[in-house]
This record gives sequence, C-alpha cells and structure tokens, in this order.
Amino acid sequence: MKVPIRWLKDYVDFDLSLGALVNRLALAGLEVSGINHWGLPAPEGLRLGAEDAYPVWDKDKIIIGLVTKVDKHPDADRLKLPTVEYGSGRSITMVTGAPNLSVGDTGQKVILALSGSVLFDGHATPKVLKELKPGKIRGITSDGMVCSGFELGISEDHDGIIILEDDAPIGMPLADYFGDSIIEIDILPNKARCLSMIGVAREVAAMTGGKLKPFEHKPHTFGPAITGKVNVVIQDTSACHRYTASLIENIKVAPSPDFLKRRLHQAGMRPINNIVDITNYVMLEQGQPLHAFDYDVLCSRAKGKTPEIVIRFATKGEKIKTLDGLDR
Repeated sequence: MKVPIRWLKDYVDFDLSLGALVNRLALAGLEVSGINHWGLPAPEGLRLGAEDAYPVWDKDKIIIGLVTKVDKHPDADRLKLPTVEYGSGRSITMVTGAPNLSVGDTGQKVILALSGSVLFDGHATPKVLKELKPGKIRGITSDGMVCSGFELGISEDHDGIIILEDDAPIGMPLADYFGDSIIEIDILPNKARCLSMIGVAREVAAMTGGKLKPFEHKPHTFGPAITGKVNVVIQDTSACHRYTASLIENIKVAPSPDFLKRRLHQAGMRPINNIVDITNYVMLEQGQPLHAFDYDVLCSRAKGKTPEIVIRFATKGEKIKTLDGLDR
C-alpha cells in the first residue's frame, strides 16, 4: 500500500524522521519496501531498492506563479509568450507550447521553473535529468518554463502543464506546497486493518504515542427507500454477506479537484472523474471498497424492468470491459 506522508498526517500527529518512521513500522510488522519522493531530497542513509534518479525541487527556483498575460509568438503559431508573476513584484516572460495555458478570468496558477532548475527533459527518451538554461526559441529569449507533471517527476503526462488551484499561494516553493515522500508498505494478511490511510494512522499512533486527529464526517440524512428503483442480488451469501446500494440523483460528472487527483496519483491510482475518483479516495482513506454505477445506463440495459446489480463469482474464461474501455 502506498502511503503519502502528508496525507497520513491528516489523521495522526507524529514527530519522527522518515527513517525513524520506516524503522518503527518494520518493528510493528509493516515492512516498507520502497519510497518515492515528490521533489524532496532522499534522507541520507535511507535508500530502499533500486530508486531511480528524480528531480529535487529547488525552493528558490521551482515556485508557484500566476499567469497574468499571454501574447502570441511572432514567428510560431503554436508557441505562446506568457508573463508569470511569482511574488514580491517579480515577473518573467518565457516561451512555451503548452496547449492548456491561458490567463482565464483571474489568472492561471502554474508551476514556474527558473533557470538553474534541474528537471526531467520533456523531449528525451529514456528519462534524463537536465539543468534548465536560458536559450532562444524561434528568436525569443526564454529564461524559465512552466512545468508539466512529467518534467517534475510526478507523472508521465507532458501533453500540458499542471494547473494549480486558485488559492495556491504565489511565490511559495513547490516543495513546500505539495512536496512529499510516499512509502510503500507490504501489508501481510494479519495486518489487514492497515489497508487504509486511517488504518495506518491508527497503527502509527499506537506505536509512537502520537495523537489521532478527529475523523470529521457528518452522517448523511437519507431520503426515501429506493426499493423498486434498483434490486441487489447476492448469489452466494457465504462469499458476500452484505452489499448495499444508494441512489444519488441530479449529479454532474466533472474533473476532480486538483488535490484529490494528486493524492490518487501518489497512491498509485489514475484519476478518471469526480464520481469515480471520490469512490477510490474513500476506499483508500477508510478501507471500504465502493463503486459508482451510472443509473441511466443500468435502466437502459434493464429495458423497462427494474435494474439489478448482481454479485457473483466470475465464470471460467469470462472477460469484462473495465472503465478504461479494455477487455480484461
């Protein structure tokens, strides 16, 4: 299980170095088999497995900026000249081909890398770290860049740049904003209680004396019963004792908030949309598997009958089409 340290600290207070935490977890039967760093330097003497080189986000050079202006490149239709403010009255104009960069209504929050930053080269295969240096692109001097997830070493996506939340603080070092270390824990069968962020937090609290933070949630007031709108059929109750369904109406499918997408990425899951993502987020947080069905699709397949959700074992050689459209 992949456990981002920032996320873990949402549920438990502890004051241990990463190395000390790894050792305590091992003593508790939770072996850490790997560590992935988002922009933070690896602690000295703590290396697990064959960790690859990755960018360390320089706090003076990789920072949050605000796009205040975008001009066209005079000699290239696909290139733009954004002006980015990055705090204390400082700004920089550079050249970029990012298709999703714009000013918008209030300016766009982006990740700015200044000359001297060390990032993954977005044009090199295989991955290679490269120092960003001033240069001319189609006759225009560029002394910085706006960053994609690929260049920062946090995803394989380099089709567009990362757009941050509107409340991201201009001028803050990216390492302080969401730099993190993600530990990968091998969960043994007798430690199934740790198959969630809250489960790991409880374990950390027990072994360190750290204080568990209140898990704030408000019980939902349920509406009328959905009997007659959907049926749940369990074919083998010895294998599945209980399966519940709720119907949520009048929702809008949209992209998830950036913080949620980042946490899913860190936990090894691919963001899809707000509906799918929140079910995966809750599963990772609380250890409760969830799945969202499109009620309109269920109704169309039922052809006038009450839709059914059937819980059963797969048949030999059976394939299913997963959410990404592939037969598995």
